[in-house]
This record gives sequence, structure tokens and C-alpha cells, in this order.
Amino acid sequence: DRALVAEDLKRMYETHNEGDWKAHFERFKRNWAKFYPEIIRSWERDFDKLTVYLRYPYSLRSFIYTTNSLERFIKEVKRRAKVIEVFPDKVSVDKIVYLVVDEMNERYERKKLKNFEKVIEALRELRRARYGEEKIRIITKEEKIHTQFS
Repeated sequence: DRALVAEDLKRMYETHNEGDWKAHFERFKRNWAKFYPEIIRSWERDFDKLTVYLRYPYSLRSFIYTTNSLERFIKEVKRRAKVIEVFPDKVSVDKIVYLVVDEMNERYERKKLKNFEKVIEALRELRRARYGEEKIRIITKEEKIHTQFS
């Protein structure tokens, strides 16, 4: 049922407002509660967390609710840890995670998200509304390196 459940969930994610989301969820619940009651209980229990993305402009939502980057990160940490097999202490595990994060940060600094230019102004508006018109101070690579090794 994985593909069918995913298709129904996708309808919820693609809605424009909370009312439509709830209507799609009710449909989802009617279709799947009998087979997967725990999924329904989980969604009802965590409704506020699962619908946070609805507070953002529609053009930003897919960047929020997709987990591709996180999944890639976890896969990369597992790949690196697998070859080591035994870690002498927690610090050595932390080092692997840190190195993967650092490498991915460098890679993603150069990578442009698909259609991100269409949503950058919406993000700026959200930031202005939340924090005002103050300029954001951007940390340079040199400052970042200094901070990491201080």
C-alpha cells in the first residue's frame, strides 16, 4: 500500500491552506484508518508540528517538507561509519558527523536549489516581518574556520 498511501499524503502536502489540508486528511483517515490506525493517531497527535509548513508561502513549502538533504546526510554518515566498524569513544563518532556536515555544507554552498530564485524574496519578507529591516551579518569562511579551531 506504500504507493497509494504516499499518493494520498501528497494530496495533503500540496494543498494551499489548512482547511483543504484537513479535508484531505479526513479523506486519508477514511481510506486508511482501518489498515493503519497508528499512522492516523500519529498524525492527529502531531497535527500542529506536521502543518507548520502551511504558515509559509506556497512556493516555499516543498523546500520545507521534503527530506532529501537530511536523508542524504544520514546515508553519508552511515557510509563513513561503516568502514570504521569500531569507534574508541563518542568523540570519534562526533568527528565523523562533524566532517560529513562540514563537507556537505561546502558542497551545498555552491549548489543552487531548483527554483529557489523564485522563493528567495518570500523568505526575505518572512525575515523582515519577524526580525525587522536590520542587515544580516554574513560570517566569512575565514571567521568560520577560526571559530571552529579556536
